This record gives sequence, C-alpha cells and structure tokens, in this order.
Amino acid sequence: MGKNQGHSDNLMLLEKTDKLFIDIEKNGGLTDEEERVTKRIVRRGNKLIDEFEKEKERRIREREIEKFGS
Repeated sequence: MGKNQGHSDNLMLLEKTDKLFIDIEKNGGLTDEEERVTKRIVRRGNKLIDEFEKEKERRIREREIEKFGS
C-alpha cells in the first residue's frame, strides 16, 4: 500500500465515522451500555495506534543506526 492509499483509506474512514456519529445523534444518542462499549473500543484502538507508532519509531531508529552508526 502506497502512502497516498493509506491517506485515502483514512479519509474514507473519517467520513464514515462522521456519518455514523450524525446518525447516532439523529437517533437520540447512545445507551449507557453502548457508550461503555464504544469507550472500550476507542481505548483499545488508541493503545494499538500507540504501539504501532512506537514500533515505527523503533524501526526508523534502527535504520538510522545501520546507516550512520550509533
């Protein structure tokens, strides 16, 4: 997947998310249980994103060390 494809996928995901939240607001919002589940999903998603970013930074550092030394 190229850099632009990832950006395009992210934009589509944001648009779908925006539509979802508009639909939720129109239908009176979330129940308490739905809100708890949603918060749990978001926390897990944020954790995965953080782990991905840390791994990406680690790989970049490894490549820099390979190219330029420590």
